[in-house]
Amino acid sequence: MQTPASRAAVPGPSPDELHYARFLAEPVFDGLMRRLAPVSLKPERVLLLGCPSDLEDVVSGRFPGAEIERVEPGQPQPDQTADLIIAHLTIACATDVSEILAAWRALLRHPGLLCFSTFGPATLACAEWQDLGRQPSLPAMAELGDLLAKAGYAYPVLDVDHLELTYADLTALRLDIRSGGARRLLPAMRKGLAGSRHPLRDRRAWAHDVDGRIRVPIELVFGHAWSPPPRAREDDDVAVVSLDRLRRRGSLVKKTIDDS
Repeated sequence: MQTPASRAAVPGPSPDELHYARFLAEPVFDGLMRRLAPVSLKPERVLLLGCPSDLEDVVSGRFPGAEIERVEPGQPQPDQTADLIIAHLTIACATDVSEILAAWRALLRHPGLLCFSTFGPATLACAEWQDLGRQPSLPAMAELGDLLAKAGYAYPVLDVDHLELTYADLTALRLDIRSGGARRLLPAMRKGLAGSRHPLRDRRAWAHDVDGRIRVPIELVFGHAWSPPPRAREDDDVAVVSLDRLRRRGSLVKKTIDDS
């Protein structure tokens, strides 16, 4: 039996970057779990990435008897030892999405499942940002699908949801960003609100609702993808056929000859 190799560390955002506002983290996590509900899976070991500690009970209730482990960034994990990875709003914080998807893929054994939520490119969209060339760089659903395929996942399923937050003023918006995960998630917006003369400091740069509150759009991408079974290397040029299949084929050939 081959012993799984241990990886140096699981890449991911720091704990500060995962400190999202609770009013946003909880409904997004609920959406993630709803999409996981119809999936037929009985994992023995579940890894939680970016999930608030008090939401661990939700996962335990969904998968009774499973070993649930919250993984911190940089924490070493052995390869091919997880049956399910739940990544909650972590992809958008990664400096290299391909790298983090590949690292998670290495942790999964077959048939293992990655289930994730992340922010889409329409999050905090503002016309002024586009004019200034500072729109946050967040992967779109189609791009995430391609990255999952390149990382070796199978049968990816993705969908998009939208919601809208409203703020009384820019001060409330800025405080929410400061207390949330915007240090790397939304650097363009953080910098945009830093300068006293920056256009984004002007309320008129933002859309407003009928009550005059600032409207902030949020795009959410949900997805899951499977860890496929091991395959022979393409350069081996080897076809694997079971002995039972050969016996059945031999019996069929003999019966055909006898009937003729």
